[in-house]
Amino acid sequence: MCNDQNSVVDIDPQTVCGYDPCSVAKCITMPYATCVSDFKCKPVFFDSEEKRVDSCKGTELYLTINPDSVCRFNPCKYTTCMTSTPAKCVVDTKCQPVFLNAFGKRMSCKGVFKVAARYICGHNPCSSAMCKSEPSARCLVDHECKPVFVNIEKRVYKQCSERGQIVKGHHHNVDDDGDDNDNDDDDDDQLRQLMKGKHMKNKEQESDENEEIENKDDGEEQDDNIPEKKSKIKIPARFIGKR
Repeated sequence: MCNDQNSVVDIDPQTVCGYDPCSVAKCITMPYATCVSDFKCKPVFFDSEEKRVDSCKGTELYLTINPDSVCRFNPCKYTTCMTSTPAKCVVDTKCQPVFLNAFGKRMSCKGVFKVAARYICGHNPCSSAMCKSEPSARCLVDHECKPVFVNIEKRVYKQCSERGQIVKGHHHNVDDDGDDNDNDDDDDDQLRQLMKGKHMKNKEQESDENEEIENKDDGEEQDDNIPEKKSKIKIPARFIGKR
């Protein structure tokens, strides 16, 4: 028996993983690559010459299922490319928008909200926020609900992303303590983590539905014990004939 954990699965991935990794994600740089699953429930991609494409992993994968089912929201629905018009938007395994040009190539583009951020973030990160080094800079909100400061040509002021540069009002610093790149999970495991979260979400929904059904059944049982009230129907005299 082969114990190589990098070996591909020659049985139904549903049996091993609980889902088919190849049915939920594709490779951004090679969307038509052949996909099989390995024993770690990761999709493995091969080119037309049956050679493994090592670059097709982590954030180089995009979701083929509805992002709403595994992400907090669909970033392609509510964000847009800040500097140009993309031909297509896909969502990677970190729930980040990836903008592609007409040739399917990844664009160097930051996604910012095209709707009021408070509807998605629960608040407006740009409210009273200011960049110390560029106080006249315009503030936009990216897909992570963080303020982004740009010039009139929508070029990002990189210095505004440095610690201590973003302040709110006169006293409150709104910089995050964590780094944007901080992530304890391996990039290769992002898809598995997302699918695990989806299963947990489905279980919670099933539990809520079952509880609702039980409560409904209890209510029906109680109704059975209540004597039925007969309604009195008043019939107009003209419809009552003499026998």
